[in-house]
Amino acid sequence: MREERAMNEHPHETIVVGVDASSASAAAVRWAAAEADRRGARLHAVHVVEPARRSRPDQDLRLQLDIARQTVPGRVGDWVFRSGVAVDIAVSVVTGDIAAQLAREAGDAALMVIGAP
Repeated sequence: MREERAMNEHPHETIVVGVDASSASAAAVRWAAAEADRRGARLHAVHVVEPARRSRPDQDLRLQLDIARQTVPGRVGDWVFRSGVAVDIAVSVVTGDIAAQLAREAGDAALMVIGAP
């Protein structure tokens, strides 16, 4: 009964969580997943790759994006699975300034979650 009520109270809510490879990020994902489950909301994990400021930034960026696109979804899925909740998950890998991109991705989200060391 609680589960049905929670889903009806917030039928289109999204909780955005910023992710990287840190333990703080794992904790943030687990907390955000539990909160999404409680609210009946969707979880949207966002990983931001900042462009390098080296001599060949385009090649570095493409490599970082390829690696992130291959590893981030599985990492996030594992963290959510280990949290023991069942929620809808979307994962985005984007480029740009971390704060600006997280703010943009949060848009109309009900909640933005980030981990702190």
